[in-house]
Amino acid sequence: RLAQEGGEWQLSSEAAFNQLDNTASLFELRDGQFQPIQFTGATAIVEEKRMEVMAGYNRQLRDNLTLQVNAGGEYSRLEQVGADGMTRHFRRPKGSIALAWHLSADTDANLRLQRRVGQLNFYDFLANVNLNDDVRNSANPNLKPPQLWELESELSTNLGQMGTTTIRAYVHRIDDIVDIIPIGDDGESPGNIDHAWRYGVEWKNTVELAKLGWEGGRIDTRFIWQDSRVEDPLTGEKRPISRSLENFASITVRSDRSGSDWAWGMNVSYEYEARNVRLTEQRRFWEGPVWANAYIEKRSLFGHTVRATIGNLLGARSMWDRTVYDGRRTDSIAFIEERDRRIGPILSLSIQGTF
Repeated sequence: RLAQEGGEWQLSSEAAFNQLDNTASLFELRDGQFQPIQFTGATAIVEEKRMEVMAGYNRQLRDNLTLQVNAGGEYSRLEQVGADGMTRHFRRPKGSIALAWHLSADTDANLRLQRRVGQLNFYDFLANVNLNDDVRNSANPNLKPPQLWELESELSTNLGQMGTTTIRAYVHRIDDIVDIIPIGDDGESPGNIDHAWRYGVEWKNTVELAKLGWEGGRIDTRFIWQDSRVEDPLTGEKRPISRSLENFASITVRSDRSGSDWAWGMNVSYEYEARNVRLTEQRRFWEGPVWANAYIEKRSLFGHTVRATIGNLLGARSMWDRTVYDGRRTDSIAFIEERDRRIGPILSLSIQGTF
């Protein structure tokens, strides 16, 4: 770190080594005996050597305006030994530029543009089979790390004794996004699609209820609306990114009276994701749609905090919806699988402290 008149420089570096050594076999039960099946691409070693160098600069442009710049790059060497492996080298620029405005005594605004490099799941390089759903991924040694351009703006207001409110809007462009792509004539595997977009709005609030006559009362809320678009590698149509968040809502109430060792609270939340789209099927697993829980908490119980919680007050369920096609999704439907299970109430007891 180097400080100079009007600004401050920071330099950082990081190095990492990651490795996956995977051995897998596949068998079929025939006449009471397990017979081996050829399982190409499932056994291999995947290694990554990664290095990052970044330089940062902070400067106060005005009394109420601050600039922060980070710039650098990442070098990675991906090597796969076995399963038609190869060695590849990637050099990716990364960094960010951010402006922070202190608009008034109670309001702050932030704007940030960031270039980020994602990380890969090494298991996506190798062939694997889901025996429960009869789904198979082919080996794909050509995976590339995704890169993201992220533009975000945030406005935060302090409401004094009433609390705070913050709203954030964002747009992300994802290059080389990882999704399910065709491999060969009839195979499929995690692979790279040219680019995708993700955008949304997040609104967070904290409301203190003392001014309304509820001492120690507080309400926290969080709402997210999000949409995404990617070109389907099979049909060429635009669709949401697989399993991307679409809607989220959470409301938490807590009562924590000053001078008392007792507190209580409750939470209600809702979350919904896009379908998981493969070349041969579409599926969605979710639980809810609404979760609710309530708890009572005792502090300073022999130096510990004890909380008893009862969950699933509104009867959230476990649901599964799956459409499988004869071949790929451009063919006719083979079957539809649906599941709706009762979860039931959930009781839990937690003890927190130093033993």
